[in-house]
Amino acid sequence: MRLRRLVRAFWIEDAMNSLEQMTLEESRDFVRRRARKNLLVVLLLVGFVGAVFFASFGHILGEMRPAQVETQPE
Repeated sequence: MRLRRLVRAFWIEDAMNSLEQMTLEESRDFVRRRARKNLLVVLLLVGFVGAVFFASFGHILGEMRPAQVETQPE
């Protein structure tokens, strides 16, 4: 248990040190990449939700149409 805390403390400290060593330009590039990824994910989710929305309404409209029964001559 103590070893786990020690490793975790070193990992967190190492992560903090690596963040402190980023230059301003690297930080800006990181933020831009993150923003582009987030935008892509949001657009994909909106597209998926929109497609499911329109498909479900298309299905509902198809189910509401009266059935056309073909009569065959006897």
